[in-house]
Amino acid sequence: MAFTVEQVRNEALRLSARERARLAGDLIDSLDELDEVDQAVVDAAWRAEVRRRVEASREGKVELLDGDEVMQKLRQRFKK
Repeated sequence: MAFTVEQVRNEALRLSARERARLAGDLIDSLDELDEVDQAVVDAAWRAEVRRRVEASREGKVELLDGDEVMQKLRQRFKK
């Protein structure tokens, strides 16, 4: 019997947090099984994105933010 993505998702959400974390890890690990051709496409896309961002930065098209400052603001914003 084949399951739909929605059925699998609904069943997975019934698991405990620990079991969902384990399942999520297993699913993420399974993505590492991309063949070399697919990985080459992914790598090329990342290189193009990095070049685009560097160029936008050099041209002053984006505002650069200090990473530590951003993280501090996020921690404060989402502090429980």
